[in-house]
Amino acid sequence: MKSLFLFSFLIIVSSVNSQILKKSYHDWNNTRVKYVYYVNNRGEYNGLLTQYSYDGAKLGEETWVNGVKNGPFKEYFTRGSVSKLKVTGNYKDDNKHGQWITYTYVKYGQSYFDIMQNMAFNDKEADIFNTGVQTKYGEEFFDNGQINKEIKYYPSGKMAYSRNYKNTLCFGEYLGYTPENQLVIKGVVGDKGKMIGTWIVPREINGDCPKDKSDLSKVSYTQKITFDDFGNIDTNYYSKTYYLSGKLRDSVRILSIKYQGAFDYKGIWYLCGPNTLITGPYRSFYESGKIQTEGSYTIENGISVKSGIWKNYDQNGNLTKEVNEDEVRGKAAEAKKEAERIEKEKIEKERIAKEEKIAKENREKEELKTLIDKADSSIVKVSTLFTDFENLVFQKSSFPPLMAEYSTSYENGRTVYIVNKKPEFYQQANIIQYAFKEKVNQLKKNDEETLRKIKSVEDYNANNKYNSWIETKTVDFDVFTTRKNTYSELLVLAEKQISLTNKLIQLANVKTKNLEKQLKASSTAEDKIKIIENYQFEPK
Repeated sequence: MKSLFLFSFLIIVSSVNSQILKKSYHDWNNTRVKYVYYVNNRGEYNGLLTQYSYDGAKLGEETWVNGVKNGPFKEYFTRGSVSKLKVTGNYKDDNKHGQWITYTYVKYGQSYFDIMQNMAFNDKEADIFNTGVQTKYGEEFFDNGQINKEIKYYPSGKMAYSRNYKNTLCFGEYLGYTPENQLVIKGVVGDKGKMIGTWIVPREINGDCPKDKSDLSKVSYTQKITFDDFGNIDTNYYSKTYYLSGKLRDSVRILSIKYQGAFDYKGIWYLCGPNTLITGPYRSFYESGKIQTEGSYTIENGISVKSGIWKNYDQNGNLTKEVNEDEVRGKAAEAKKEAERIEKEKIEKERIAKEEKIAKENREKEELKTLIDKADSSIVKVSTLFTDFENLVFQKSSFPPLMAEYSTSYENGRTVYIVNKKPEFYQQANIIQYAFKEKVNQLKKNDEETLRKIKSVEDYNANNKYNSWIETKTVDFDVFTTRKNTYSELLVLAEKQISLTNKLIQLANVKTKNLEKQLKASSTAEDKIKIIENYQFEPK
């Protein structure tokens, strides 16, 4: 019975551990291999799985045991049919485990990994791939899928940084180096990514921490800061900064610093930013060790300001400048206050000017409204008076007086009132009426843009009534506003025409022999108009 059970078990084990070779292809003709792999009797991956590009270059290798990744793993860079190692590592029960190494190829100071990662393709990338020196780009250490440590290298092969992890977050010792292998980051990260204990942090020339913690090439100096076990700054500790040569740069008591944010995508704490609040005595030094500046900081309105006497020295230690910062700050405050006063006055003047402008515009609108109303009234009067005058001149004729020529008879038995009875007066009256048309034409010449808007003037012809040229109703208000003077002149003409037309109508029914002689003797239309204006009717 035991033998039968053992035999059955061996059959099952043999079935599971068996390896059946399989292949898949890129093309329908099965000439370009895509995958070469092994499966057991249940169809599960079991053994080495190799992937190839369309050109035949090896892309990667995985090791499987009965459907689970277990064993070595490799990934490759490829160009055409050529492969070069990119990543090596191991899997344990489908999880990354142990040391994983990423490689790059370096030439001309350029890293092939960075070129591919950033798609910064250039004319040298093929040469770098073919003849570049293989070097480590980075190392990672895993324990059943969880990262414990990460190391990044410069293209020279020197370490850029080393940091440890706990539960995917940065934890423990943290080290960073410049490309020249100078230590610029050193400290311990505690729980929740907090910096604890004494740290060396990198600073760029502006006092900020590098935005990219993986690129320390622009570090100008370092700073020592002490934190307690909860990540708070030890405010009793005098922080010191150092040149990259290791010489003391300055020292001051720090009360607070700026943090760039929380965690990056790998859970790494963004190192602290520049000092935001400092206090007490301050001293800075040249790299030679000679004193450069000394003074003191104090806190005012929640910010650090220089206070008291500050002294500056040259590189030989000689005093070059001494400033009372309290006085400087006081003068600056007064200047700021004065500037604010001036700005306030400026704003007030602008406000008053704006109000005055609005008031002026409102007054002008009221004046224009009055002018328009007056013009409308005049139009009605001119229209009525002209109709009366037209009926007097040609009782049965449709021709307006301005276009009629002197004549004594018309076809179809038409009778002419003034033309027959007072031909000399009609001729003079026609000259006077025509003078008004000339004045309108002169206004048109002086202000073409405005009068072009007045349809009646633009379209003036023998079929128009004489009042048409003053028709302000056809003009939009904006144009009227910008051409106030022109419309004022037109209105004067309208009012004058009312007076003269009224007189002409009255004169058509009275004796005008002496008047006709005066009109005939006058040389210009202006003179004739003055004569009519000054004419006094005889008492009844």
